[in-house]
Amino acid sequence: MQLLIDLATMAVMFPGGIPATDLSLVRGDKIPLRVTLLDEGAPVTPSGVRPALAVKTALGDETLVLAATNLEPVDDALGPAYVGSLSVNTTQLIEAMGSAASIDLIGEVVLIAGDGSQRTSSLIRVTVRQDIMPADVIPPEDVLADWSALVADALAAQLPDALKEAGVELEAATGQSTLSSGDAADTWTIVGGYAFTWGDEILAGHLPDSCRLKSISTVYFFETPAANQYCLRVWRLTDGAYSLIGTSAYVSNLSSGQTATWVFTPGVTLQRGDKIIIQVCEGTEMTPYALGMHAVLTPSV
Repeated sequence: MQLLIDLATMAVMFPGGIPATDLSLVRGDKIPLRVTLLDEGAPVTPSGVRPALAVKTALGDETLVLAATNLEPVDDALGPAYVGSLSVNTTQLIEAMGSAASIDLIGEVVLIAGDGSQRTSSLIRVTVRQDIMPADVIPPEDVLADWSALVADALAAQLPDALKEAGVELEAATGQSTLSSGDAADTWTIVGGYAFTWGDEILAGHLPDSCRLKSISTVYFFETPAANQYCLRVWRLTDGAYSLIGTSAYVSNLSSGQTATWVFTPGVTLQRGDKIIIQVCEGTEMTPYALGMHAVLTPSV
């Protein structure tokens, strides 16, 4: 909405010089407003003067039903002017309208000087029509912030479950998977390392597409105790060659039937489909050490 103000007469006009005597608004709208002050027909931005649009129920009523008081001066391609917005949705307007389909109000442009003195334009009849939505559905402008907060809280409460149903994990999930060859495998074999694809069907249990491997547990079954210190290393196939991606903390003094838990800190990042090798090494020299496996688990060595 553009309004032109003749400073000599404080007459309000639309572009083209048409007198602005009637405005028709719809409740719920937020209307961009541009006010241009004219001095002998030329746009000006007087220093220390600020215009405002005031709308009330009757002449002499001090209560503003609608107001645009935050107009800021600009000087753009259209010339010097004051721009802002008029919210046609305030608590005062809702109270004044009630359930009426429309309401007639009185508006005027007020020119406010730096010392507080005011000049008012000729009166404008302002008709506000009720929106297609009932008054108790459209929130007034002064509660939109609280309304937004309610929406944000509702989304925050519902979004995690909705995303999880869509297959997105928002929080780290923990679980374990087991390398198992089944009941038929009752013999053991000694290998230098075991290669497999992360995500093979032999890995049972929780296994997301992307995870951080924190530990691996194995059972030492040799009759002769392993008296030295040992670590478990993880290698991944990248561009045709295996590279080391993780080394566990040391364990030591293993006896037959003892479970060894190889801990990786902060963990080894793996993606489903990664081809990896696990390898036990002895001492600080990282000498490869025999790794016991079920025979059926040795097709890829």
